[in-house]
Amino acid sequence: MVFTNDELDRLVDEDFKNRVIQQSTYCAECGYNLRGLPFLYSCPECGNSYNARPRGRFGIFEPQQAEFPIHDILGVAIFAGIAAFILWDGVAEKSTPYCLAGIGFAMAGLFFLARTWRRMGSLARARKIAMCIAEQEDE
Repeated sequence: MVFTNDELDRLVDEDFKNRVIQQSTYCAECGYNLRGLPFLYSCPECGNSYNARPRGRFGIFEPQQAEFPIHDILGVAIFAGIAAFILWDGVAEKSTPYCLAGIGFAMAGLFFLARTWRRMGSLARARKIAMCIAEQEDE
């Protein structure tokens, strides 16, 4: 008999359903320590569903080295500056190709701006959860 990945995951989940987490493991939403709770459950603090088994983890805070997105900020500054210069020159010269190139650079700048915004949000969220975890460990 051959099992699919979904069937294997379901069987493994059934095996882990009755086990409890032995080491400190934290909720990805609120930072609550899930030690002593089942591997498959919902956080009692915020209601976030999680799966803490070794493979197929979700809803678990994974410590990460989140860095300040300086490269993305530089990308925003460079592409926005180039776009502004090209658009200014293109409008002054009434040149459609210049304006189109400027719009392309402006779109690249917007891409870097969106990526910076997303990474700054992830960084802030990871720091907030890490602070919650540190407070719990101090108690």
